[in-house]
Amino acid sequence: LLVNCNANDITPLMNSGTFSLSPDNNNNIIQSCINDLRHSGLMQFSLSNVTLQQVDTTSDSVFTLEESSIIIEQDSFDSNGSVGGNGNFVGSFTNSNSGIIMANGETSPSRLSIENNFSSSGTM
Repeated sequence: LLVNCNANDITPLMNSGTFSLSPDNNNNIIQSCINDLRHSGLMQFSLSNVTLQQVDTTSDSVFTLEESSIIIEQDSFDSNGSVGGNGNFVGSFTNSNSGIIMANGETSPSRLSIENNFSSSGTM
């Protein structure tokens, strides 16, 4: 999935429903790029490496990872909603006042690795 990668005119991918990114075959990892993600629904990444230039989440959004990585090219992944699962954030991660880091993801307890700055004023 490539959404306006390296484009000057950025039209956002807006998700207010359910969005799932996972390979048909568990042997392949999906490589994806989304320049501008506006997320207010349920988003599930499984066996995926996703590069995000800009991301905006709402307090009712849910983001789950399963053996996936999110590469953050903006200042920070600012989470206003719920995040959980098993995955890696390459870049900084901010769990805002309304943010929740969930104890469990889709299939296992949450185990998130943040490879740069981490801050939280939300619930963990």
